[in-house]
Amino acid sequence: MTAIAKVGTPSVASVPLDPNDKLSNRLAGEAIGPCDACQVHADSQIYKATTRVDGFAFTGAALGEPVTLAITKCRFRYGKQGVAAPDTLYYLDDGVPGGLNTTVNGNPVALGLDNGVLQVQPSY
Repeated sequence: MTAIAKVGTPSVASVPLDPNDKLSNRLAGEAIGPCDACQVHADSQIYKATTRVDGFAFTGAALGEPVTLAITKCRFRYGKQGVAAPDTLYYLDDGVPGGLNTTVNGNPVALGLDNGVLQVQPSY
């Protein structure tokens, strides 16, 4: 397993233009970091993903703050060159909530592009 570590503060590299590619107006059920893989729980709040990925947080949010998820068609600068290897598929890390690694665990949720950029997608 190769976990992918965030280097610095991840940021959005491209924003979906279609409002249907974002999930907004939900509150964080726990502290969420930028580009964390997230899921919507039964209480309708956003948590770091542990079983499936519904989207990726655009920015960080404290408990109870609004959070917006990129559902598809979004790219994040996850770190420096070499952090997100080009043409590498990433999966939800079953040991780190909201984290990613290269161990096959369900459907891929991100694809490494150039210069530490990830193209993200939900896990279904």
